[in-house]
Amino acid sequence: MAAKVKKEKMRAKKIQVFVVVPRQHYKPVTLVALEVSTDDTVASVKGRLHDMEGITPKRQHLVYGDSALPDGDVTTLADHGVGDSSTMQLVETKMQVFVRAHRTLVFNGLESSDTVESFRAKFEEREGCPPEQQWLSYCSMPLKDGHMLADFGVRDSSTLEFLLRWAVALRAQGIVRSVNASPTRGA
Repeated sequence: MAAKVKKEKMRAKKIQVFVVVPRQHYKPVTLVALEVSTDDTVASVKGRLHDMEGITPKRQHLVYGDSALPDGDVTTLADHGVGDSSTMQLVETKMQVFVRAHRTLVFNGLESSDTVESFRAKFEEREGCPPEQQWLSYCSMPLKDGHMLADFGVRDSSTLEFLLRWAVALRAQGIVRSVNASPTRGA
């Protein structure tokens, strides 16, 4: 009986865990500290992250070590070996992203863990523009190959900007004005 009580006390131990959250705009990767109990469920942790980060639990995918924690699961952190000072990774799942080009394009079914290269391939497949001619940015930050969309803060409903690379070069030289600039009066 005493062993069972001791096991229950150990199971309900208060701990601090860390969650790596994808960047938003110009912020670096955010490391969120959570005070939890080892008997908190995966679902309750997702609920707390929703309150803190605004990402609905349905779109959250938590990874600990090399394992994904089951979505919508009622298992506890202790069941998955999560202990004090453990670090989990938050990955947003299946998002819709807009691309402002010659018209607004909608890309569904993306994940924040998708690479920039894989997104460029999807763009080429759909629009016929090869990756080497694509210049993509988010919040004025160029999307660079070798990174995930999450590395640039791309989330559900984000709007990316698209230009052809030659247009970017001309704009940088001052030959082409921004498409949003109004014409000079009296010219």
